Amino acid sequence: MKEKTKIILVIVGVLVVIGIGITFAYFSANANQEGEGSSTTVTTTTIGETTLTVEGNIEFNDLDIYPGHKNVSSIKVTATGEKTILYNLIWTGENTLNTSLKYYVYKTESEESPSITCEKKEEGSLTKIYYETCTENNFANLGEVISSGEITTTSTSTKFTLLSDEEIKASEEGTSVYYYVVLEYPNNEESQNIDMGGTFEGVVSIEYTGEKVLTAAETILANSKVNEGTPDFSQVATTDEGVWTAEDDLGTSYYFRGAVENNYLKFAGYYWRIIRINGDDSIRIIYDGTSAHANGESSDDRQIKKSEYNENYDYSYYVGYTYVSGYQRPSQAPNTEEEYDSAIKTILDSWYQTNIANIGYDDKVVSAPGFCNDRKTGSDYIWSSRASFRYIAYERLVTNKMPTLGCGDQVDLYTTKIGLITADEVVYAGGTTETNNKSYYLYTGQYYWTMSPFFFDSGYACVFAVYPLGKLNNISVDNKRGVRPVINLSAGVTLTGTGTMSDPYVVEGAE
Repeated sequence: MKEKTKIILVIVGVLVVIGIGITFAYFSANANQEGEGSSTTVTTTTIGETTLTVEGNIEFNDLDIYPGHKNVSSIKVTATGEKTILYNLIWTGENTLNTSLKYYVYKTESEESPSITCEKKEEGSLTKIYYETCTENNFANLGEVISSGEITTTSTSTKFTLLSDEEIKASEEGTSVYYYVVLEYPNNEESQNIDMGGTFEGVVSIEYTGEKVLTAAETILANSKVNEGTPDFSQVATTDEGVWTAEDDLGTSYYFRGAVENNYLKFAGYYWRIIRINGDDSIRIIYDGTSAHANGESSDDRQIKKSEYNENYDYSYYVGYTYVSGYQRPSQAPNTEEEYDSAIKTILDSWYQTNIANIGYDDKVVSAPGFCNDRKTGSDYIWSSRASFRYIAYERLVTNKMPTLGCGDQVDLYTTKIGLITADEVVYAGGTTETNNKSYYLYTGQYYWTMSPFFFDSGYACVFAVYPLGKLNNISVDNKRGVRPVINLSAGVTLTGTGTMSDPYVVEGAE
């Protein structure tokens, strides 16, 4: 466990001396509470390459303070650099008063100027009752109180945590947050004579507790522009559109679209491009070569090889990533029980075993998000039929221009550790079935397979593929086309880098 480092910034240093008086009902005698006056303190701490600067503005300059008194002090925290810093807001000191002091904490992202004006009140003739009423000024922009509590009676110096588990993400220009701490000596509307002779003194400070280790998803989103709304999927995306959101079967997914330049990733000795953050925060990536390739670059290095999707094409079931055949071949007897792997699944499984599992990185890849081989159709059909029909992805992408990240039919969801990109994901990324696109990050200048069925027509089983000029179209499964593995990195991996071609994200421990 890392040793905690305390960054001490005094913003309230108060000595309370309750004078000896006659009788005492909410201070029915003269009493003094002396403050140290107004001052500003600045403390700077360096944490690696990140600088944490803490500024405090002390405004405790009152005398003759009675029950009901309030005071507000401010503290500004600025982080300059790259790291995300974790810290607590604490008070350390002594309160020998019998009355517990109350505290209230506000937090803003902009500097405000709250103040408190207190008026002393006096009641009674023979027995004087002294107290204060206070007015809070310019508090509207502070929002709600985010933390409150009591500083109880202590006989020795004690630490009270006013606010815990705070974090600040540093930036090159400096990221700042502001805290406003209200301390109150409450008017209990009863005798507080027992407080005579008591003292209250202490400091409010920042306690540094460590550096936050960002998840892979947090790291990627911190370097990305996230858009609101939905893009026009009938149009190709030729510029850097950043990141958009859509729902998948696991939650909210964040997908890259267009000519993005910050989704490069290095893993297991290869370069990949990030397709999306899945709804469970795992990271879906597509193989992109033994070196980093720029958008618009045509290269067969961006695929592992060329292969048929399936060696046979003349029955509809050959669009399956796996399939149960009605007939092995038209001339053979029925065999409806045994399941067969497609040719492309066999290649991908073998590549994964050699290049990822056998070198010790299998634990960094997850199978839960799965790969959707959506074989649903828009019309009735018999699975082994040789009739002509279109699959549902055709209706979504060609007819309606509305992709989906959901799979729905769990029969077609393969929870394996390796698969292919779907045609829907290509459209989310900026491709269409009608227009070429040499600009978006999925362009390779090569034909390569998706795992989304297109149609069965005239005796040919056809699957969506990305064409050399970047658009989607159909190809009969027996053709040899490019194979680009897709895997899902665990949500628990950590990344370094910024995702650019020259500084790709690198999976720690698995470069």
